[in-house]
Amino acid sequence: MDVHRFLNWVGTEIVSKDVLTFLFAGLAVLFGFLAYRIGRITLTYMRGRDLELDTRNGWIEIHKAMVNLRVRRELIMLPGKMAAFGVSAPTQPGVIADYTLAAAQLRAQLDRLNDDPLIVELANFLDENKLTAQWQADEYAPKFDAFVHGVAIKSRPR
Repeated sequence: MDVHRFLNWVGTEIVSKDVLTFLFAGLAVLFGFLAYRIGRITLTYMRGRDLELDTRNGWIEIHKAMVNLRVRRELIMLPGKMAAFGVSAPTQPGVIADYTLAAAQLRAQLDRLNDDPLIVELANFLDENKLTAQWQADEYAPKFDAFVHGVAIKSRPR
């Protein structure tokens, strides 16, 4: 459809070709501005959402590492607990090495989210209980389990 037919269809000769061009240009600018604003809002939302997901995934990985460390500790402590019942449990080879590896993996995960107060408190707790006699003490497990619970709460979706 050409401009003259459109003008006849509108039914007026007042609307000229220049006025229509100006209106279409104005609409194009308006739509361009709206697209820009929607894009900025979407980008801001997605950046915030990505940060939230990355942080939650970090907490999940820390929780996994903590559970792994707790299991490794229990495997080390098992023969002593079984001896209290008069049952001899064989000591598995390499359990201390597995515990040491699990502790190093936990520390590496903690370094990824090192700005949270819970992380700082947990790292201090681990630093204070590095010696074998300290992490094998009966008082260690309940305190560590409290940290595991705190991390589990932070890893939940909001």
